[in-house]
Amino acid sequence: RNIIEYGCGAHQLNLLAKDLSSPEVMKRLVQGARFFRLNNIPKNMLKEASCAKPPLPSDVRWNSSISTLDWYCKHWQKLREIVESDFFTRCSQNTEIKRTINDLCLFQSIDECRKCLNPIAEALDRLQSDNCSIAEAVEIWKKVVMEFRTADYRVWLEKAETRYNQFLHPSWFAANALHPNFLGENLTTSEWKKATNFIENHFPEAKADFMNFIGGDNEALKEAYGNFDKANRPKVKNFMRAQSIC
Repeated sequence: RNIIEYGCGAHQLNLLAKDLSSPEVMKRLVQGARFFRLNNIPKNMLKEASCAKPPLPSDVRWNSSISTLDWYCKHWQKLREIVESDFFTRCSQNTEIKRTINDLCLFQSIDECRKCLNPIAEALDRLQSDNCSIAEAVEIWKKVVMEFRTADYRVWLEKAETRYNQFLHPSWFAANALHPNFLGENLTTSEWKKATNFIENHFPEAKADFMNFIGGDNEALKEAYGNFDKANRPKVKNFMRAQSIC
């Protein structure tokens, strides 16, 4: 009864990154990066121009796409200089690569995509850290959604909110509410209800303690440490661990 199943927050963020990426833009970006990575003369020209070797996206390395986007935006001006060299002028089969690098609209799309994915890349790094908990994962996801809301990107925001609402499990909200560093301060009314219903359905014997704790009336806590105070969080954390609450 108490085996709780939920998905991987980092995996869902990676899927959100794919939702927000343009397949056509990424296809042309990868073609350019692969050309400079796999052909000896262009690769040496990159080295002579003090440009790093282009990283290629990989499905098993979730932040690899943002690495390729960053590389392209960082070195774009030097790439434009390189494709104007005699090597590219003489060889007709390099015409498509030259056209890709000189495409200003493509560069703007790549830069826009990079800005869009940066908050997700930062969130992925945090979610994949060894000490990240599901309580913290709620805060990380909320920050990503807030980034898009602040930037006023409606399409991105809608996709982020869709993933957020579909994926985050009620147990995450309960953990966030009980975590001494968060105490559910950023949870919405709907998320508080989901947390309470989760405790009631899975741990009915703990519902009274949960309601008392979030209401600040946990008598055992008061008896041990006096009136609850957020400045007392380290002691609260120890209490919760001792009671197997969190």
